[in-house]
Amino acid sequence: MNKQELSQKLNDTVGKMVLSVENLDNDHFFRRLGDKWSIGENMVHLAKSTKAFNNALGLPKPMIANFGKVERPKRSYDEVVAHYHAALATGVRATGGVEPNLSEGDFNMSETIARFKKQHDALIGHLDNWTDEELDELAVPHPVLGLLSLREMFYFMDYHIGHHQVAIDRILNL
Repeated sequence: MNKQELSQKLNDTVGKMVLSVENLDNDHFFRRLGDKWSIGENMVHLAKSTKAFNNALGLPKPMIANFGKVERPKRSYDEVVAHYHAALATGVRATGGVEPNLSEGDFNMSETIARFKKQHDALIGHLDNWTDEELDELAVPHPVLGLLSLREMFYFMDYHIGHHQVAIDRILNL
């Protein structure tokens, strides 16, 4: 997938999520079902994890080059997804700075959606700063998946939204 296709895919995925939740009421948006995250908590998690990648993408290119290069064949979108599923099968879960913690601020639905959208718009905007070659040459560490090329990390970010969209859709269908 080239940069333009990736940008469009991310735009579509983000747009689908926003569209699916924007007309909910605040109570429904933050209602937990047992030990599962609420819709709002899913979106807070996505905004936090995207912010971490955005911060990395904001570093000067020579600093990103210090993370190293991926010493294996490039992974397709589907291969990144399969790698993520294999990691999830080990029981790994979000921890630390990307866990949703609604006590950190006075969250409401419109603020949470705006934060999600702001981080993802920034993510999509970062694509303009990289050539297709750089997306394959430069890499960043993922806390669970290890070193990923920038393109693979963008693939992961798109899939990650879709992964949480499935959880949100389950809540919406209850």
